[in-house]
Amino acid sequence: LGGPHPEPRTALPEGARARADVGRPGAVGRRDRGLRAGYAVDRAARNTVTFDGQGQPRDVQFSKGSPYYQKQLENEHRYSVKKAKALLKKAGVAEGTEIQLWAMPVQRPYNPNAKLMAEMLQSDWAKIGINAKIMTYEWGEYIKRSKGGENGAMLIGWSGDNGDPD
Repeated sequence: LGGPHPEPRTALPEGARARADVGRPGAVGRRDRGLRAGYAVDRAARNTVTFDGQGQPRDVQFSKGSPYYQKQLENEHRYSVKKAKALLKKAGVAEGTEIQLWAMPVQRPYNPNAKLMAEMLQSDWAKIGINAKIMTYEWGEYIKRSKGGENGAMLIGWSGDNGDPD
């Protein structure tokens, strides 16, 4: 990672890069359960470790400069282990639930070290009683298997030069 980056990078919420179902091992779906686990994601730590503190942690996918920015969603998913635990309990997710967490085998501007990111997520989720087993595949296989719905949670992303989600 080295020195300063030419442009500030943004540490996107994992919900923008991950699909997760923490209720059924290996399953995809139930986005709401994944968002509950998202409260336990320490985005400030992601920025410090993954982006050398050069990023801008936030809770929404698009930055304030984007026409797709939604101000009403800002701060909606602030870090709170207590809230994550309560929401998961209310949703019927048992402590000790096991899921697969797929780490990309490639480096990307939005995630320069997916293995480290997965390890950090694994640690965060352990605090709320979710045991994540980190897995990876060769990039083509990773995409193929994820399209087939084999993953429980996965790191994936998108980069664009103009902020247009299409």
